[in-house]
Amino acid sequence: ATVEAKQRASRSLVPDYGWEVPTETLVVLLGLVFAVQNPLLPITALVFFAVTGTICRYNWLYIFTQRFQGGGMVWNTISNQVFTAVSLFLLFMIGYLQLLNASMQASLLV
Repeated sequence: ATVEAKQRASRSLVPDYGWEVPTETLVVLLGLVFAVQNPLLPITALVFFAVTGTICRYNWLYIFTQRFQGGGMVWNTISNQVFTAVSLFLLFMIGYLQLLNASMQASLLV
Protein backbone atom coordinates (compact mmCIF):
# COMPACT_ATOMS: atom_id res chain seq x y z
CA ALA A 1 0.00 0.00 0.00
CA THR A 2 1.20 3.44 -0.83
CA VAL A 3 1.49 6.30 1.61
CA GLU A 4 -1.48 8.01 -0.04
CA ALA A 5 -3.66 4.91 0.37
CA LYS A 6 -2.75 4.68 4.06
CA GLN A 7 -3.64 8.34 4.59
CA ARG A 8 -6.95 7.91 2.77
CA ALA A 9 -7.81 4.85 4.89
CA SER A 10 -7.00 6.61 8.15
CA ARG A 11 -8.92 9.78 7.27
CA SER A 12 -11.93 10.38 9.51
CA LEU A 13 -15.35 10.14 7.92
CA VAL A 14 -18.28 12.33 8.92
CA PRO A 15 -21.94 11.76 8.11
CA ASP A 16 -23.39 13.57 5.12
CA TYR A 17 -26.49 15.18 6.62
CA GLY A 18 -27.23 16.96 3.37
CA TRP A 19 -28.00 13.60 1.78
CA GLU A 20 -29.30 11.53 4.71
CA VAL A 21 -31.92 13.87 6.18
CA PRO A 22 -33.70 14.79 2.90
CA THR A 23 -33.70 11.17 1.74
CA GLU A 24 -35.26 9.85 4.93
CA THR A 25 -37.85 12.62 5.20
CA LEU A 26 -38.78 12.09 1.54
CA VAL A 27 -39.32 8.38 2.21
CA VAL A 28 -41.58 9.30 5.16
CA LEU A 29 -43.54 11.69 2.95
CA LEU A 30 -43.96 9.24 0.08
CA GLY A 31 -44.68 6.33 2.40
CA LEU A 32 -47.49 8.22 4.10
CA VAL A 33 -49.05 10.21 1.27
CA PHE A 34 -49.18 7.43 -1.30
CA ALA A 35 -50.26 4.79 1.22
CA VAL A 36 -53.80 5.74 0.26
CA GLN A 37 -53.35 4.58 -3.33
CA ASN A 38 -50.82 1.79 -2.81
CA PRO A 39 -50.95 -0.22 0.43
CA LEU A 40 -47.59 -1.88 -0.31
CA LEU A 41 -45.71 1.41 -0.20
CA PRO A 42 -45.64 1.70 3.63
CA ILE A 43 -44.23 -1.83 3.78
CA THR A 44 -41.51 -0.80 1.34
CA ALA A 45 -40.79 2.28 3.47
CA LEU A 46 -40.59 0.08 6.57
CA VAL A 47 -38.06 -2.20 4.85
CA PHE A 48 -36.08 0.88 3.77
CA PHE A 49 -35.95 2.18 7.36
CA ALA A 50 -35.04 -1.25 8.75
CA VAL A 51 -32.10 -1.62 6.36
CA THR A 52 -31.05 2.03 6.62
CA GLY A 53 -31.32 1.93 10.41
CA THR A 54 -29.05 -1.09 10.62
CA ILE A 55 -26.49 0.46 8.29
CA CYS A 56 -26.62 3.84 10.05
CA ARG A 57 -26.18 2.27 13.50
CA TYR A 58 -23.10 0.42 12.29
CA ASN A 59 -21.69 3.57 10.66
CA TRP A 60 -22.32 5.71 13.76
CA LEU A 61 -20.69 3.15 16.05
CA TYR A 62 -17.68 2.11 14.01
CA ILE A 63 -17.09 4.37 10.98
CA PHE A 64 -18.02 8.00 11.58
CA THR A 65 -16.22 10.44 13.82
CA GLN A 66 -18.01 13.37 15.35
CA ARG A 67 -16.45 16.71 14.48
CA PHE A 68 -19.03 18.96 16.11
CA GLN A 69 -22.20 18.87 18.19
CA GLY A 70 -25.20 20.64 16.69
CA GLY A 71 -27.12 20.89 19.94
CA GLY A 72 -30.27 19.41 18.40
CA MET A 73 -30.78 22.30 15.99
CA VAL A 74 -31.75 19.99 13.09
CA TRP A 75 -34.62 18.52 15.14
CA ASN A 76 -36.88 21.50 14.36
CA THR A 77 -36.38 21.08 10.63
CA ILE A 78 -36.93 17.33 10.64
CA SER A 79 -39.99 17.47 12.88
CA ASN A 80 -41.56 20.19 10.71
CA GLN A 81 -40.99 18.09 7.60
CA VAL A 82 -42.51 14.98 9.21
CA PHE A 83 -45.53 16.93 10.50
CA THR A 84 -46.03 18.35 7.00
CA ALA A 85 -45.93 14.81 5.60
CA VAL A 86 -48.54 13.64 8.11
CA SER A 87 -50.74 16.64 7.28
CA LEU A 88 -50.52 15.88 3.56
CA PHE A 89 -51.38 12.25 4.28
CA LEU A 90 -54.48 13.32 6.20
CA LEU A 91 -55.57 15.64 3.38
CA PHE A 92 -55.16 12.89 0.79
CA MET A 93 -56.94 10.39 3.02
CA ILE A 94 -59.89 12.74 3.59
CA GLY A 95 -60.17 13.35 -0.16
CA TYR A 96 -59.99 9.63 -0.90
CA LEU A 97 -62.65 8.82 1.67
CA GLN A 98 -64.89 11.55 0.24
CA LEU A 99 -64.54 9.94 -3.19
CA LEU A 100 -65.69 6.65 -1.67
CA ASN A 101 -68.72 8.42 -0.13
CA ALA A 102 -67.41 7.70 3.36
CA SER A 103 -68.20 11.10 4.82
CA MET A 104 -68.44 9.84 8.40
CA GLN A 105 -64.95 8.32 8.31
CA ALA A 106 -63.53 11.40 6.59
CA SER A 107 -65.01 13.67 9.24
CA LEU A 108 -63.33 11.59 11.96
CA LEU A 109 -59.92 12.42 10.47
CA VAL A 110 -60.48 16.16 10.89
